[in-house]
Amino acid sequence: MEGQVEGFISTDAQVESDNWSLRLAAYDAWIAEVERSLVNEECLQWRLCKLPVLISQESNVLVLKRALDFLLVGVAKAAVSAPLGESIAKSVVTKIGLKPLYEKIEAVMERFVECGRSDVAIDCLLSGSQNKAPHIASACFEIIASLTKILSVRKLDTVKLLNFAVSGLENRSVVVRKAAKVLLIEIGKRTGPSLLSTLQGVKPIVMNEVLSELASDVNKPDCQQPANALKEGVPSAPSESITVQSAEPVDVLKLLPPSFYDDVKSNSWSVRMNAMEKFLNLLEANPLLDPKASYGCIISELAALLSKERNTGVVNVVAKCMAILARSLKKRLPLLSKILLPALCLRMKDKKSALMPSLSEALDAVMETTSMEASCSLIVEALNSKYVGVKAQTALMLSRRSGKVVF
Repeated sequence: MEGQVEGFISTDAQVESDNWSLRLAAYDAWIAEVERSLVNEECLQWRLCKLPVLISQESNVLVLKRALDFLLVGVAKAAVSAPLGESIAKSVVTKIGLKPLYEKIEAVMERFVECGRSDVAIDCLLSGSQNKAPHIASACFEIIASLTKILSVRKLDTVKLLNFAVSGLENRSVVVRKAAKVLLIEIGKRTGPSLLSTLQGVKPIVMNEVLSELASDVNKPDCQQPANALKEGVPSAPSESITVQSAEPVDVLKLLPPSFYDDVKSNSWSVRMNAMEKFLNLLEANPLLDPKASYGCIISELAALLSKERNTGVVNVVAKCMAILARSLKKRLPLLSKILLPALCLRMKDKKSALMPSLSEALDAVMETTSMEASCSLIVEALNSKYVGVKAQTALMLSRRSGKVVF
């Protein structure tokens, strides 16, 4: 215990050092302690309380990135009060104008949403949208627009968001006006265009552009519909999930948009989410997959994305895609289990309860494509993992399969 206290005091002093490399190393140590569960709740809360001042005073981009990394893992482990959350969010927004930090800041705000502090995140971003610097104001509007995609309508203060968006449309800067218009469009997608048409103070030409964008989004052909629907001219409901299913094996890979593989590697989680949702919809609409198609590349992409993805929503969609692929292809693709099982087992170290149902479902489905004998070495390795979650979820998987083991 004494050694831990001394180490804690040492990193506390180090994080305020004049040497940026020492500050960087201090954050690395803090992150490692959280990931290995070597720090207690009280110590973690104390460190989070220091962050607002540390972030506000920090000027080195590399150190700021690491501070935000610590914030991401810290907020996921500790309960953050509204005052502390507001203080942290305000300090983070002050750095939003730094382009290298944009993705990290977007991830932090998303983490606040996941932890039930969406009001804190959006209020601080709305305040930042009034900044006189165009690059700061526009970045705030853009992140708010992204957050509206993952928030339920009842959690959105629509009136407040619309008022700020309308004020942004009057900004002198083109980039701010453009970002404010994007926010209006996203709100319209969630609440319907009828609410937007009642707004006062919006120039008719701008409102027409917004309504036209909404109309085109609703009426555009759905690239996710089944292959036979396009051939036979069967219309699909644009805003509803696809219910028509193909009766013949389909190579869904040919139906993916050309930008799919670039999109899943995008720095923006919303782009990655959109790409994976398109793939999921294709799989759900075409449960009979063509066994002759080349799935090696897509399976490798799914495994890589699952291993490094931080966004909970994206991870859930990836896991669902894995489960459907495994159930459809069964044992026709021997490499499927060899590629996906290591990624799934390692991801089980994540302690987020929201991920366990989809990950467990994917793990069970992939295990159905192989035998216990073939996967024995990987299972033993998982049971001996240093991560408690990996051990526990592997044991649960074995218990579920105990009545139908195939050797």
